[in-house]
Amino acid sequence: MIKIQCPCGETYTSDNQHIGKHIQCNKCKSILAIHENVSPVPALAKESETGASPIFSSPPLKPSTSSREQNFRAPVLVIVALIVIAFLYYLLSSPSSHRQEGKVPIQASQSNVGDMTKDAKQADISVEPKHPKRLPLGASPFGTGIHGGKSKLSLNNGTDTDALVGVLRLGKTEELIRNSFIPAGKKYTTKQLPPGTYILRIAFGSDWDDEKSEFNFRQSFSQSEEFQITENTWTEDTDDGYIKHTKASGMSVTLHKVINGNFKTHTISEDKFWASFRENKAINGKTNR
Repeated sequence: MIKIQCPCGETYTSDNQHIGKHIQCNKCKSILAIHENVSPVPALAKESETGASPIFSSPPLKPSTSSREQNFRAPVLVIVALIVIAFLYYLLSSPSSHRQEGKVPIQASQSNVGDMTKDAKQADISVEPKHPKRLPLGASPFGTGIHGGKSKLSLNNGTDTDALVGVLRLGKTEELIRNSFIPAGKKYTTKQLPPGTYILRIAFGSDWDDEKSEFNFRQSFSQSEEFQITENTWTEDTDDGYIKHTKASGMSVTLHKVINGNFKTHTISEDKFWASFRENKAINGKTNR
């Protein structure tokens, strides 16, 4: 009796008369060679050229070392592939998140552009008009002032902006004797000024605003040096009695710079200019700033 042990664990028996033949394992379907007193192992099958039943050779060899290495490499490659896939997923997802985050500054930038556009529109509204509003020559937006003398003062505005000229008499307080609007390129003579020491305070600008009583554009402010307004009176005897004479000052001032000019001005603040009008709270019933 011959005992045949299959590698899968199944055991079969055969007679000596079957030595040299083969049987098939019912469990693993391996082909087992029958050898005397030798535990057979599965043989390799090779199909004959005639298409007959397979002819079996010696038992199969054990897996080689390279096969074991390949079997070992397979899971390692899988792990590496998973790591690469995870890394690629991170790279692909991160830029997306960055782009998502990037929307914030982009939106802010677009918002800034919108604000700039809005500011530009507002600036367009505040652009100096081609035909700025101005008062008539010699207009007195802050009242007619004080009249009481015979002197006169000629004012020549040779600048490219309109001017509001305050004629102030100095003393214990500053008296706003006159205020006169003189458009650009125009001349105006104010009369009946009482004697005294005077200065001029001038506001230059464009586009007069009646509600605010000031210029809307290109405002600047200046003050002149002191000057005197005088009146000299004398009498002349005649056959019929006497005649009283008065010699009053007659000055001419340019509001613009002139070559070799002897009438100096300097820049002042807006507050200092308007202080003259605030201190003179009313002129002939006209309330000032």
